[in-house]
Amino acid sequence: MRTSDRTAGQSDPPFTDDPDPSIRVIGAVADALGIDPIECPPLYEVTDPSALNELFRGKEDANGRVRFEYAGYVVLVNSDGSVTLLELDDSDEFEPDTDG
Repeated sequence: MRTSDRTAGQSDPPFTDDPDPSIRVIGAVADALGIDPIECPPLYEVTDPSALNELFRGKEDANGRVRFEYAGYVVLVNSDGSVTLLELDDSDEFEPDTDG
């Protein structure tokens, strides 16, 4: 996978006291695109929002990360609650992380 050298954004603080990660992803993408969250493409077209919300619930101290492509970005959701967006070039194709 190739991403641009620019990071579109990272949401802070961790979601332990904030909305579910699916909502944080939509908010981060909407902010990066400069649109209202309601205008974002449906997240369920690329990942299961309920599963994403449950994955790290109560596991803020765990090591883990979910990575997927959404709305022109590679989205990284970490177990600490941070959401990072990396811009994808139009010619890039998303490749799953195969590193251990």
